[in-house]
Parts: sequence; C-alpha cells; structure tokens
Amino acid sequence: MPDTHQLNAYTIRPLDERIKALQTSESDIVFLYKRIDPGIFRYRVYNIINSINSRKEGEKAIFFQESELDTVLANMRHIRKLVLVRIAYDNYQEVIDHAKKEGIEIIYDLDDYLFDPKLTKFLFREQLHTEHSLQYWTDYIENRYMAIQRADKITTTTKPMKTALERVFRQKVHVVPNTFNMQQVSVSVQCAELKRKFPADDDILLGYFSGSYTHNLDFEILVPSLSALLAKDSRLKIVLGGAIHVPPALARFKKQVITVSLQNFENLQIPLGLVDINLIPLVDNKFNIMKSELKFFESAIASTPSIATNLPVYQDIHKHDSRSIVLVDNDADSWTATMSRLISDPALRHTMTLHAINTANELFSPRRIEDALPVWLG
Repeated sequence: MPDTHQLNAYTIRPLDERIKALQTSESDIVFLYKRIDPGIFRYRVYNIINSINSRKEGEKAIFFQESELDTVLANMRHIRKLVLVRIAYDNYQEVIDHAKKEGIEIIYDLDDYLFDPKLTKFLFREQLHTEHSLQYWTDYIENRYMAIQRADKITTTTKPMKTALERVFRQKVHVVPNTFNMQQVSVSVQCAELKRKFPADDDILLGYFSGSYTHNLDFEILVPSLSALLAKDSRLKIVLGGAIHVPPALARFKKQVITVSLQNFENLQIPLGLVDINLIPLVDNKFNIMKSELKFFESAIASTPSIATNLPVYQDIHKHDSRSIVLVDNDADSWTATMSRLISDPALRHTMTLHAINTANELFSPRRIEDALPVWLG
C-alpha cells in the first residue's frame, strides 16, 4: 500500500456521501477499482470521473474500491452502469454476477496487454518475470480474461490495444486515451516558472521515472550509455524516480545518481520539471507496444523534452510534430549519441519543449475524455 502522501492529491468524497449520492440517484455510474493508488487510479478512474462530472448534469459518476464491495452489493438497484477497471473476476464475482442478473451495463476498462491467457508464458518471459512468479501471472490474467468476457463493452487506452482486444473478445472496444489533468498543469506551471527565475547550476539532469519494477528491463537499455556518459562528464546526473533499482553498473557513480521515491501525481511533476531531459526506454515487445503516451505528456506539460524508444506509440507523436520528441533505436550507440546531442544543445532542448507542450495540449488534454463521454453517458 502506498504512503498517504502519495494519495493526498485526490479529492474523493467520504463513503457516506458517495452512498447517499447513489441512493438518491444523483450518481448512477459506478467505477470499481482495487484501491486508490498513485498511478492507474489517476488516469483510468479519477480523470474520467472528473470529466463525466464536469457536465451540467452533476456528479453522475462515483468510485468504490474493493474494500467497499459490500456497500456496492447493497445498492445494486441504484446502479445503471458498472465500470470495472483492471479487476480480476474472482474478487468481484458476486458483484459482476449480480449486475448481469439485473441487466446493469458492465464496461471493462484496461490499459495493458494482460488479458489473453494464451500469451501468459510469452509475456512472463519477455517482461513480467521481475516482479512475480509465472503462476501468479497465469492466475491473474485468466481471472481478468473471465471478467472481460462478462462485460458488455470495453474501454482502453490506445489503437494497438483496441486491435489486440478485438482479436480476443466479441464486444465493441472504445479508445479513451490517458490524459493529464489540470492539477498536474497547475503544479507544472509553477515549477516551470521557478526554473525560469532561478536557473540551475552547470549540472545537466537526466530523468527516468517508473511506477513498477516490471520496467527494470526497460531501464537496463540505458545502463551502458549512462555509464559511459556519467564517467565522461561530472556535470551529468541521473534522477531515478519511483519503482526502480539502481543497477550495479551505476553503483560507482553515487554522487551522480539521485533517487526519488514514488510520488503522488502532483508531486511527480516537480522532479519531471526539474530534469533537463526525460528518458523513455522500452523493450520492443508486445507488452510495451500497447503502452500509452503518459510518460511523454506528463514530462511535456512539465516543460521537459523527451527521448523515447522508436515504438509505434511514440511514432504517432513524432508524426504529429517531429520536433516534439526524439526517437531512438535500442542500442547503446544510438542512445549515447542522442543523449549527447541534447546534453550539448540547450537551444534544441528549448525548441523541443515548446513543441512538446503544444503536442501534449493538442493530443492529451482532458478534452480527449470529453470526446468519449457517450461511452458512459449514452
């Protein structure tokens, strides 16, 4: 369970107020997710609910977590739509079965490739083995698959995810992209202003931020290049944020490695805004091809340019505006050369930053959720 300070950016009504809203028909769209957390909850529950509730109809959508399932079961007759966010069937079976019996529309939302039992061994070998056992992932994916089968429609984050889901499931799949929210923008603007008024010393800060240890394999792509660059330039520092282990190869650079604990979504914008270059390495596999663009746009609104692995999710950003992101192949020479170019060229970083901010606003603002509101309100 994350520390309280990681969650205090959320504005969630107390349980008794949410129950009252449901029972008085003020709210009839219920989102269910395991718990309030610093990551997934933000962009697949919190942001979407805020967009739904920003309309003149009032607060139509509310959230309950797994520990509150008894409350949900006791109030099923008041629910019109049930949104299941990345949940597994076994823990929610009674709620799901009751909803099916009562004719309540079920919408399943997910943002990663963990839904096809046929691919479990492949995904475990390629990406997942750093965190849990094969049996854990087998049970998890099978249970998620069962829950999705019971849904009436599916929402997801990207076009590749939509295509993959449509190959496995019969339901209609809707793309609802991840977006930033205005709380993040407010913090980012303040941080950028401070950075402008009080420019840093000669240090150049590279940043890598991760919310899960499954990304350790991604970070390993950077290690040879970082080792070479840190050894060559004492001004250079790497900021490692969130769930990431410092690899042995970087242990000798203690004075140049800065670690930042997992942050709430507002506080994360501060280290994102303080670094000079954001790094987004991804192993080229089926799991990562399905990833959303959030590492780009959260950095962009914090006025920090990004270098990313040349995968489809970031190719689309590059096609939209080639000056808003730099793409690189996953070999040490390419990463080293690209990082060196941006390190030595502050004017290029500034130009990229301006274009990245524009791209983030055009493609990943809350308006993108508003465009999809009929999925829940229809």
